Amino acid sequence: MAQPVKRFTLLSRVIPLFLLLSPFNVFATHDNVMKKPLWEFGLGVGGLNAPDYRGSDERRSILFPIPYFVYRGDRLFVDRRGARGLIYQHENLAINISGDLGLPVNSEKNKARNGMPDLDIAFLLGPSFDYLIYDKPQSGSSLTFKVPMQLVITTDFSSVDTQGWFSFPHFNYIHKADWTLGTTLGLTFGSEDFHNYYYGVAPQFATTDRPAYEASGGYSGFRTSFTLSKRFRRFWIGTAMRYQYLGGTVFEDSPLFKQNYSLAISAGISWILFSSSEREK
Repeated sequence: MAQPVKRFTLLSRVIPLFLLLSPFNVFATHDNVMKKPLWEFGLGVGGLNAPDYRGSDERRSILFPIPYFVYRGDRLFVDRRGARGLIYQHENLAINISGDLGLPVNSEKNKARNGMPDLDIAFLLGPSFDYLIYDKPQSGSSLTFKVPMQLVITTDFSSVDTQGWFSFPHFNYIHKADWTLGTTLGLTFGSEDFHNYYYGVAPQFATTDRPAYEASGGYSGFRTSFTLSKRFRRFWIGTAMRYQYLGGTVFEDSPLFKQNYSLAISAGISWILFSSSEREK
């Protein structure tokens, strides 16, 4: 496990990945503006307020650097909404690479987990099966139904483990105007290993207030998110909110489950420093 004294340094390094790997639309939808540079690069700063983990009643607020990087390739597209690699596309169907991130937790700083092993950073990676429901270039809006299936990989950067799988079937709506609005709405599901990593209590860590508990796989909660951003000539600003309702989940009887909702809020600003003379195709 990672040492507690390294946690803040680790967070400052990995939270920019959280911003880059948020799931958004991956189809080549129409754009009614002039062709943009093939790539752009910049730097900025952001802030995040979030619970230690889903269902925790303890929160953290942190500042972190934001690397602004945009690449508008034919099969690889990277921007502040996500890193999307196209595996296959035919008409309205596509298979893409999806990713997300679970932040590390220092158990010494969380009352419910005190005395238990720390939670390492989790990388969620896997294919996403996407269906483009509609794309309206005149109004700048599109709607996609996505089913990502992700392997959960945890690491303290000295060893690597797998913790089962996670899935988030959802609708993804994007509206591009003066500001860009994005929203997702769907249900989450996780394997037994995934839920035990966050909510299981092994017998050696049980106490009178924290009985031993073994979670099962299945329903993992309702999730919705909202993002709002705007690109100016030399800088970008954006804000995001992710809300999850956890009532009725298969792990709600865990002693580590302290509240039935989770709310994370972030905001940031980046300055665009460099851009290519070559334009997107």
